[in-house]
Amino acid sequence: MLEKLAMNSLKKIKSFLKKNNIDVCLISKNNKFLNEFVENKENLLLKISKFSGSLGFAIIKENIQYLYVDGRYTQQAKIQSKKFIIKDLPFLKKDLSKIIKSKKKV
Repeated sequence: MLEKLAMNSLKKIKSFLKKNNIDVCLISKNNKFLNEFVENKENLLLKISKFSGSLGFAIIKENIQYLYVDGRYTQQAKIQSKKFIIKDLPFLKKDLSKIIKSKKKV
């Protein structure tokens, strides 16, 4: 969906989240076919975070953004992705659980 909307910047994504009353956006390095190896033009994570490592996920909320990487990429992520809070990949599942549980039920 982000690809179609040309969501290639944090500002655009956050604006989209706010406008559409969406709490969070999860972005992976993989393309729409979940291929592990993708060209840079298909790598949304690279476009959004400037992170060029082979494994990572971003969680973007209206007021904060996180980049989850495995231990091999922690220093690289800190250098490349200055607008993101860098977290170790094992915390992704726990953090997503909190986000889902905190979501208002209608």
